[in-house]
Amino acid sequence: VNGRTKPTWKLIGCRESLAFETAQNEGIPEAIIRRAELYLTIKDAQTDLEKIDSSTSSSHVMLSAERQRLLQNAGRAVTIICQRKLNELYVQKCIAALAEISCVTVDSKEQPPPSTIGTSSVYVLVRPDLKLYVGQTDDLIGRVRTHRSSEGMQDVPFLYVVVPGRSVACLLETLLINQLPLQGF
Repeated sequence: VNGRTKPTWKLIGCRESLAFETAQNEGIPEAIIRRAELYLTIKDAQTDLEKIDSSTSSSHVMLSAERQRLLQNAGRAVTIICQRKLNELYVQKCIAALAEISCVTVDSKEQPPPSTIGTSSVYVLVRPDLKLYVGQTDDLIGRVRTHRSSEGMQDVPFLYVVVPGRSVACLLETLLINQLPLQGF
């Protein structure tokens, strides 16, 4: 009023307000003003944490649980599809030995074992948008490193199946790309 701030006699926790300046101008002791500033800082931090907890944490936990469920279901489907095809290839004498499929899950912070280098495999990544990416490689560690270096893909979990040879890996990759959507993936 008339070029001067007039106190409302109410401390409102707003960073843009002149409450602390006004309190100081009105003769409120410095210790009380500093305590009020500290209180406001603590309350702001608690509010921010509550917002983060309620939005990020619960949605992250739900997303993580959904991703794990998807990974497990995809693992079962991949095992069944690949095992059927390998059995079929064995009966047709396209492969020399009947291979037993073992679908291995690798969590978001894990790496595939070194034994996968130079070994043909088919892999399925669970992308952040919960879509599946199917690929094949003879260097699983290198491929996973490449995928995880892409933006937003650092923590993607995946599963893989070691198969007898590159041609079988290519065949199974194509089969999975075609069959998984038919099974709801």
